[in-house]
Amino acid sequence: MPALPRIAFVTIGQTPRVDLVPELLTLIDREVQAVEWGALDGITADEIAGATPGPGDGALVTRLSDGTEAVVAKDWMGKRLSRLLRDLDAEHYEAVVLLCTGHFPGLRPGRHRLIEAQELVDTRVRELASVSEGRAVGIVVPLARQEAEFHELGLEVRAVFAHADPYARAPFESAARQLADCDSSVLHCIGYDSAMQTRLSDLTGRPVLLSRAIVAEAVRELIDRRFDRPTA
Repeated sequence: MPALPRIAFVTIGQTPRVDLVPELLTLIDREVQAVEWGALDGITADEIAGATPGPGDGALVTRLSDGTEAVVAKDWMGKRLSRLLRDLDAEHYEAVVLLCTGHFPGLRPGRHRLIEAQELVDTRVRELASVSEGRAVGIVVPLARQEAEFHELGLEVRAVFAHADPYARAPFESAARQLADCDSSVLHCIGYDSAMQTRLSDLTGRPVLLSRAIVAEAVRELIDRRFDRPTA
């Protein structure tokens, strides 16, 4: 029997990501050997608290192994991810999947194929914008401060922003009201799950794209190409 594709799933939180990886593997719908890596694994609560973003820092929100959330500075996380990716070079993977839709300029993938959620999701946002006939695309992020930070990324699409924290199980009613004039929306964080996608779609009456489903599609296509498996 041929060996299963070995995929490294890297999150910016702590492992195991029981809220994320099981559903992601279901969405991938291929047999893989999944290995989880967490950028916050092995560090203390005080170290995490010391990485809290200041007023001028980009912010990222993630989940810890005890189910609580942490908010950390984006630049600090970028440095941790760079070190983690270097550590992964000692092992063999078909691909390394970065499960964060944050933008990390200058991140070096090492010797492995790096699949970045941010690039995949932002490409889909641009595709939505191109067919929206001038109407704005809805973009939902976890934190209110991230709405302003998003403009710094140069995505160059008309967008309506809203926020709802997936790790705090925030309700989507307020976000849905803000997105009322959008033909479609994107849940722009890997922490949102399929139930949240369904909830927001029900509230808006419009299609909603899920970041983890976009990533799963890319991983599935990679596996099918590498292992000559027929696509569904």
